[in-house]
Amino acid sequence: MRGILGADVFINLLLVFIITTGLLLMNTNKAGKIGDIVKKEQNLLKIDLPKGSSKGLPGGKPGNMATLSAEKTGEGIQHFMDDKPVKFTDLTKILKSKRISSVRIRFDRQISYGHYISVLDLCKQAGIKDITNVYTTNK
Repeated sequence: MRGILGADVFINLLLVFIITTGLLLMNTNKAGKIGDIVKKEQNLLKIDLPKGSSKGLPGGKPGNMATLSAEKTGEGIQHFMDDKPVKFTDLTKILKSKRISSVRIRFDRQISYGHYISVLDLCKQAGIKDITNVYTTNK
């Protein structure tokens, strides 16, 4: 009688629930896609990225993805889309015209947080919802 209405049935149901939830939430990224993003990252401007403690995720959808980089040059800031220099005032127009849906942001660690927020705002104005921050890990 214990197996029918007792704790054994509930424990089995709990185990099935835990296992299936874990399988559903597994990361399904394929190594090829991640490798492509890492190769693309190596071709970009070398800037002093902030450091983070987690390994992070490459993020971004492979389709219409762009990488926005910014480097502090003296008193000014130079912006790049992928590896091409762009003006800050043209960013929204360029993002909209290229129908970019995913952006990776790579900023020099010496750029102010206020400027970073301005770029985030420009991305939101362009309709971009998938925004990933790029940083280096502490090794």
